[in-house]
Amino acid sequence: MIVVLLAAHSLALAETALDKVSLQLKWSHQFQFAGYYAAAEKGFYREAGLDVEIREAQSSDEPIQNVLSGKADFGVGTTDLLLLRGQGKPVVALAVIFQHSPLALLTRKDSGIDNLHELSGRKLMIESHSAELIAYLQSEGLGFGKYLVAPHSFDIDDLLHGKADAMSVYVTDEPFSLKKAGVAYNLFSPRAAGIDFYGDNLFTTEAQIQNHPERVKAFRAASLKGWEYAMQHPEEIVQLIYSGYGQKHSIDHLRFEAEKMIPLLPELVEIGHMNPGRWRRIAEVCAEQGMMRPDFDFKGFLYDPNQPPDFTWLYATLGGVLVFALMAGGVAFYIFRLNRHLHISEEHYRLLAENTHDVIWILDIKALHFTYVSPSITRLRGYGVEEALRQTIAASFTAKSAKQVDLALAYLWRYGEVMQHSMELEQPCKDGSIIWVDATVSVMRDAKRRPIGLLGITRDITERKRVAEELRRSEILLRTLYDSTSDAVMLLDENGFFKCNKATLTMFGGTELEYFYSKQLADLSSPEQPCGTDSGILANQHIAAAMKNGSVRFEWMHKRVDSDKTFPAEVLLNAMELDGKAVVQAVVRDIAERKQSEEIIRKLAFYDALTQLPNRRLLYDRLSHALSLSKRSGRYGALLFLDLDNFKTLNDRCGHAAGDRLLVEAAHRLSSCVRAIDTVARYGGDEFVVILTELLEYREDSSTQAGMVAEKIRAMLAEPFVLNVEWEDRITSALEHYCSASIGVAMFNDQDIDLDSIINRADRAMYQAKAAGRNMIRFYSA
Repeated sequence: MIVVLLAAHSLALAETALDKVSLQLKWSHQFQFAGYYAAAEKGFYREAGLDVEIREAQSSDEPIQNVLSGKADFGVGTTDLLLLRGQGKPVVALAVIFQHSPLALLTRKDSGIDNLHELSGRKLMIESHSAELIAYLQSEGLGFGKYLVAPHSFDIDDLLHGKADAMSVYVTDEPFSLKKAGVAYNLFSPRAAGIDFYGDNLFTTEAQIQNHPERVKAFRAASLKGWEYAMQHPEEIVQLIYSGYGQKHSIDHLRFEAEKMIPLLPELVEIGHMNPGRWRRIAEVCAEQGMMRPDFDFKGFLYDPNQPPDFTWLYATLGGVLVFALMAGGVAFYIFRLNRHLHISEEHYRLLAENTHDVIWILDIKALHFTYVSPSITRLRGYGVEEALRQTIAASFTAKSAKQVDLALAYLWRYGEVMQHSMELEQPCKDGSIIWVDATVSVMRDAKRRPIGLLGITRDITERKRVAEELRRSEILLRTLYDSTSDAVMLLDENGFFKCNKATLTMFGGTELEYFYSKQLADLSSPEQPCGTDSGILANQHIAAAMKNGSVRFEWMHKRVDSDKTFPAEVLLNAMELDGKAVVQAVVRDIAERKQSEEIIRKLAFYDALTQLPNRRLLYDRLSHALSLSKRSGRYGALLFLDLDNFKTLNDRCGHAAGDRLLVEAAHRLSSCVRAIDTVARYGGDEFVVILTELLEYREDSSTQAGMVAEKIRAMLAEPFVLNVEWEDRITSALEHYCSASIGVAMFNDQDIDLDSIINRADRAMYQAKAAGRNMIRFYSA
């Protein structure tokens, strides 16, 4: 007995000693990830001292972003990891599972599309992170604009029913459904054009490797051991996935996957092998197609399990620990103030937009003309608002900058995202002069997430460009201009800052410039940047990039030394030579006001100014997401359309101010009746919409659940509203007003139905509730 107890105690100690980590898959559980299930089931992770949580991707997930943000420790990604690394994301490839990409384009054989060139002018569904397919199409002369792009539904029935002419698929997955249905098909693989990318790459972040080198090494080794086992025992793993990880796919489907994966796995090298030369060839293909820069630096991208760990990160981290406690209070206070300022009226938003020094504008990317330009355009370029609205893109920029804008718009149409959120451009003024501007943009989308416009903020940076140029030309002018700018200008060498201008004191809150000497960039920063990377590590990377390339520009979260309050800044690092040694000049600009302007634009675009609830545009986006979620999970959702009874009576009697107060209170009551995952939106006037997601799998049970929520809302709104009303004689008194609600409910699941139809069904049910006497709930029935 004692021996048994000791053994149990030892086992418990071993269990508690396991290092908990998470693996983010890029799709739902299936044989595509067999090796990781095998490593967990056969105890390979446990033997390596790891307790691994394997997470399947959800409909709203961005798996790579989950790893970058620290929500997961490891992930499975496509060759797009290379593109992200080229954009400065700190992703590191640990191992290659598929030596050949499983991505291909699939068409029905009876569609008449027998070769790739016949896709010209056809509708394609191409999933994101499909660099090899984009490169394949471009290499065959099918550049962007030669075909129509539809959002990927990940439903093979859309191809069968003619909603798309071609669809990106995994050769190991979707063809099974067509084979089972007896539908003949064509597969077009990038390998036919010599584009042979890797597929399903195990990856992590630089921070993970630097902070936990032994964990990374152990996780990689255990995972590859799992893959060896899985491919030697495929039937065992098929049964394991079916019984332990959900039954989305049948046993036959999983076996099909296992069979089709064999040609994708390595034959002459071990699983996980990465060839640097082949990665370089992949980068060359992407560069040839304009998908990344040709001078990509592979340093740090490919993991070497035999490389000794680097502990220099530890020393940089320790410096930030000392200020963490004080900084937490400063951050909380800053967030509190920011949130308070966002809750202002629509008129306040408009005043800010029209009186800011920056120019705020909206561009219709379909018609390629400006639909809004703020009055500050006159101060910036001399043109009136009407004149600016009539200008084409070519007339709004110099020839060189207009080409940059055209390339950016082409990229937006191709990938659905902007190439970069900030661009420095030249614009002509009415008096014939040329100014430099910094244009910061964000994408406006319709209910189907398609880009329809750009929201932008343009700031005059002519002076900053002039200063930067003169600083490079003359050390004398550098000293003269040091104190003439509101930007903090500092000089940095290997020992830290050694020269600062007076604006540094204003920006960072010190009393003596000497305080900043010998400080590093990370010492004036929060411990971590918003991307999740340690500030010391990231600062050193930016400094190294500036030394290599001459200059680098980036956004940074700084902190004041007198209060630890953080603020966003734009930092320009210029490498230069001073007194015979290499130094770096840092120009820091506080962009808190610009960030606030960007948030104001976002609020104007997607939220109701009175109630602060999502507006109709955001409602359609949330409803589209709810439909996709219902389709994936098999659970029902419900849409409640409600109209306030007796609202017009209050408006007529007490005025619109009283009506507005009631609407705000009604919005608060509605929000208190639902879960955080649900949506309450103002549809217009005294009409509101509530979206309930992730109910139950059966319609009757889900309807009961939706009815309970509707009844809770009805009862809450039937309670009297106590409103402070100002009468014509300017006397204010409290008024008790009763305002019930008529509620219509429409259920939805994975049925084929559009957004407007769901809303119309709930609307019709609501009118039935009104006809029945108001203060009622009615469900839609066909």
